[in-house]
Amino acid sequence: MRQFADFGEYFDSLVGEWSILRTVSSGEKLQGKLLLAFLDNSSYLVSETGELRMSDGNLISASRQWIWRYENGNLLIYFDEEPPRLYHQMVPVLRAGAWHGQGDHDCPPDAYVGEYLFSANKIIVKQDVMGPKKDYQIVSEYTRRFPIQSS
Repeated sequence: MRQFADFGEYFDSLVGEWSILRTVSSGEKLQGKLLLAFLDNSSYLVSETGELRMSDGNLISASRQWIWRYENGNLLIYFDEEPPRLYHQMVPVLRAGAWHGQGDHDCPPDAYVGEYLFSANKIIVKQDVMGPKKDYQIVSEYTRRFPIQSS
């Protein structure tokens, strides 16, 4: 597996198409694709599309866009809104050959705590959602459709 000298180098390698498998602890499952396209030299437009299977078996088309920006050692994840609204901010740290980060988002009365793991060909995001009427976990696995080869 390719090793990256720093997170900035890794971040620059993300452009392209990824597969998504997302599971929700309440029984929902999404399969689809993620497209990362450059906005500028430090940002991506991140577009998710897929089919969400609800816990009752119904299928729903789903889509979402984000902006990922890497600057000054921080990974910033924004909702794609005007103006962009911050969702998570983290400082990626290299551990055991993968980049790890954690971000928190308060949306009173709810809280979204995300753990991120970035490796050459896979990104895993675990989000714990907590609030008066919410208590579930979302696990998203993004797999590169065209893997990076070892160098």
